[in-house]
Amino acid sequence: MANKKNNKTKKTKNNIKVIKKQIKKETKKIENNKLDGEILSFIKIALGVGVVVLIVFGATILMNKLGVFDEGYTKPEKGEIIISYEDATVGTIFNRPDAEYYVIFDDFTENPNQYLTSILFRYSNEEETLPIYKVDMSNGFNTKYAGEQGNPSAQKVEDIKINGVTLIKIVNGKNVKYIEGTTNIENELLK
Repeated sequence: MANKKNNKTKKTKNNIKVIKKQIKKETKKIENNKLDGEILSFIKIALGVGVVVLIVFGATILMNKLGVFDEGYTKPEKGEIIISYEDATVGTIFNRPDAEYYVIFDDFTENPNQYLTSILFRYSNEEETLPIYKVDMSNGFNTKYAGEQGNPSAQKVEDIKINGVTLIKIVNGKNVKYIEGTTNIENELLK
C-alpha cells in the first residue's frame, strides 16, 4: 500500500511539473504576443512619422522651386472676376433688365469685324443711346443658333436663327426690329 501511495505521489508530482512547464510555455507565448504587438505598434508609428516627414520634405522642395523662400517673393494675387453686362448669350436676349435695348450678333473673339467695332464705338459715344448687348456667335453656347437664313420674326429663343452680322431691337421682351448686314446696322444705330 505504501508503494501505491508513493506511486500516486510521484504521479502527482510529475503532473504538477508538467502543469508548471505548460504554464511557463503559455506565459512565454503571452509575453511574446505582447512583445509582437508592441513591435507592430512601433513599426506603424515609425512609418506614420516617416510619411509625415516625407510630405513636409516634398512640400519644402516644391515651395523652394516656386520661389517662396526667395528674397522679394510676393504672393500671387487672384485675378478680379469681371462680369460683363454688355455680353450675353442667345438664351438670355429676351430677358435683359432693360425695357428697350439692342442685341448685336457677330463673331467678336476670333475674327472681329473692325467696321462693326467702329460703328459700335461711335454709337457708344452718342448721347441718350439704348443699351446694346453683344452675342458672340463663336461661343459654343451660341453656335446652335447660327443658320443659313435668319429668322426676323423670332419671338422666342428657340426660334432664333442668325445668319451673319445681325441687330435685333427688343422692347419689353419682344423682337420689334431685325436688321442684317453691317451697312443696315450702321443706318439704324447712327441715324
